[in-house]
Amino acid sequence: MQKSTVKDFINLFRREFKVKFGYPYFVNWRRDGAITKKLLSVFPFNELVLLTKEFFDSNPNEYLKSRGYTISTFLSEVNRLSVDVGWENKERRFRLENLRRLGLKS
Repeated sequence: MQKSTVKDFINLFRREFKVKFGYPYFVNWRRDGAITKKLLSVFPFNELVLLTKEFFDSNPNEYLKSRGYTISTFLSEVNRLSVDVGWENKERRFRLENLRRLGLKS
């Protein structure tokens, strides 16, 4: 399996931006590339995909409204997003376990 690259993530981000806003995302390759390299050193690519989708799907807070949907803003929001996604997954697993325990289908 090929390792995902900085370019792969930036292209994913660009696609999500275009879907949400209908306009292309202007990439600052030096800044966005450095940020993406840091992100990929901490998060596996597939987790960044989920977090990016959550970033674009979530309701914007005041900070996000003022800063915009950029990779640098994504970096500042990634910890909050990972907690939100983690809790959603934990709650979903808990509900499924309880349904199974009660003999109900999920």
